[in-house]
Amino acid sequence: MKKNVYERIKDYLTDSLVFLRKFFKEPRQVGSILPSSDFLAEEITRYVRSEASSKPQCYLEAGAGTGAFTEYILKKMAPQDHLDIIEIDEVFCELLQKKYKLHKNVHIHQGSILDWHPLISYEGIISSLPFNAFEPALVQEILLHYQLLTKEGGVISYFEYQGFLEMKKIIFGSQMRKDSLQKAEWIAKFSAPYILSRETIWKNFPPAIVHHLRMQSFNRL
Repeated sequence: MKKNVYERIKDYLTDSLVFLRKFFKEPRQVGSILPSSDFLAEEITRYVRSEASSKPQCYLEAGAGTGAFTEYILKKMAPQDHLDIIEIDEVFCELLQKKYKLHKNVHIHQGSILDWHPLISYEGIISSLPFNAFEPALVQEILLHYQLLTKEGGVISYFEYQGFLEMKKIIFGSQMRKDSLQKAEWIAKFSAPYILSRETIWKNFPPAIVHHLRMQSFNRL
């Protein structure tokens, strides 16, 4: 059922309070102080069901948080499709279970994405994990794991915040920016053979850059 304006505002305010609490309690695990905007959600889910097919398709959402992207994924999925959601935070998992308990093709799993080893591979991975806040080695491990989970021709979509490292430096000190250059260089090298598209979303706080990578076997590391 489509929500009215009042219900959407209420949900956004509720989710925002959850994000604020989690951000100041665990800044290294929560990458934003507010849920993502509709503009960012629309862009990062661009390649969900982007090609017409009658076959069931499987998607993975990593780090769903309060479900800002989940709603857009579900709007684009066909009824026969399957969505796995991996979320490490217990509070967010409980919130997601309440929101999507009536969706039989949505399966929510609490835990680390690195511990997720399904028997299937995915047409698309939509990632909300806060790469800006992670150590370089962890970002490398996650992206390589995404690569293994994605089908030939599948799309990995993730985003990074513009200026967010500077914001965290002001709030938490310069230590969190120490390895930023090394991390950026590795991500650029990894992404180069697979780049499908790249878009800057200014109507988000903070503004975000969305990256879409199409996995091809001849390019895989």
